[in-house]
Amino acid sequence: MIKTKFFVRQKSGEGFTPIYVRVTNGRAFDFKTPTKETCIASHWNSENGMMKERFFVEQNGKLIEKRDGATRALFVESRVINERLNE
Repeated sequence: MIKTKFFVRQKSGEGFTPIYVRVTNGRAFDFKTPTKETCIASHWNSENGMMKERFFVEQNGKLIEKRDGATRALFVESRVINERLNE
């Protein structure tokens, strides 16, 4: 059964990094290549293998979701990249 997984190699930082795709079929083959998409490494959710769609900031010891204009622009961009990766 063929499986695909998306990942980034750089785990942290604010620089742009390519998003890689890994295609496997059991032990028959294991193929890794970069996609045309890039992202900021800190905006990548490694558990889901997709871009983060929610951003939080800590205030007074509590996590509060950011809802300012810049964050909404990041949300839209992340959603578009996730849709292209799913295609």
